[in-house]
Amino acid sequence: MDDPSFIFLGSGSQGCVGLIGGHPRIAAKFTRKDSNARVVAFSKECEALQILRHQNIIQYFGFDDDNPVYNVIRMEYCERGSLSAVLNDPTIVYSMKTVFCWCEHLLAALVYLEENGIVHRDIKPSNVLVKQDWVLKLADFGCVRDLFQKMNTSSVATLTGTYRYMSPEAYGIYRRKTFKRKINSLNDLYAIGLVIWEIVERRLEAIDCVNEELKKLVLRCTHPQPKQRPTINEAYNVARAQNHSHLTNNFEPIIDKNQSLMILKESDANVTVQVKTQAPTSEEFCQNNTGTPSCGQYQITAKSSWLQKRGHESTLELREGKVPTS
Repeated sequence: MDDPSFIFLGSGSQGCVGLIGGHPRIAAKFTRKDSNARVVAFSKECEALQILRHQNIIQYFGFDDDNPVYNVIRMEYCERGSLSAVLNDPTIVYSMKTVFCWCEHLLAALVYLEENGIVHRDIKPSNVLVKQDWVLKLADFGCVRDLFQKMNTSSVATLTGTYRYMSPEAYGIYRRKTFKRKINSLNDLYAIGLVIWEIVERRLEAIDCVNEELKKLVLRCTHPQPKQRPTINEAYNVARAQNHSHLTNNFEPIIDKNQSLMILKESDANVTVQVKTQAPTSEEFCQNNTGTPSCGQYQITAKSSWLQKRGHESTLELREGKVPTS
């Protein structure tokens, strides 16, 4: 960080990110060396990025480990920051065409990771970066696991990742006696289902998607039983088909500085869906438009509203049509 051209971009619990160099600009991720876990995560990320080359995965430009305080990873600069920042910016207005494109971007990256035996294990909006042209790039591979090191199908590992986006089997919910966690690409598919849902709803609450095929895809990807989820390729093909059925629509979001509500514009009709910036009341949340409980809209909701309090049992209850209690 002694480089005079360094431009600070942001910081977190692990370190900070900034711009270095001239043209093109390169992003540098500085990770503290003050714990063995961080050093291991740095090594894992470097090893993964060295072998991964895909248009929807962040491009790797090398690393430096000679700094006494920080390990440094150099990577491509994504001008629009994280997907999380985009979703929480009310001045950015996008259509369902944007949603379909972003679904294809995320699932294309996941197909590639599965083909290479890589499980990301920490997919979430803050770990997805956005280029100037709105193309999504999967980033932050510090929790990655290489399945090909031990076996070709699945493996078990310790708890890692972000609890909010973790599948039941990754958390070990189905293996209570041994607490072993089954790790494979379906864990990442579960997380991507939640991310897609956030893209549609711009929040983690009850899904009310205007496209039935996309809604079905999200619900299938986030099914609590991994055997009930689609394959990675099947999910990608659904997203690609939906995207290509909207070829005449504009993909790029627009910037409206006068916009104060987060909104998503439906590209197939003259409809604007206004999205609340605050969570609904419990009464609003537990009823659909007819005033009756809707089991379908709860399935993902359990992840955000009750997961930390009650665990994955809430998600399993919803499949039986039960209304969760606080």
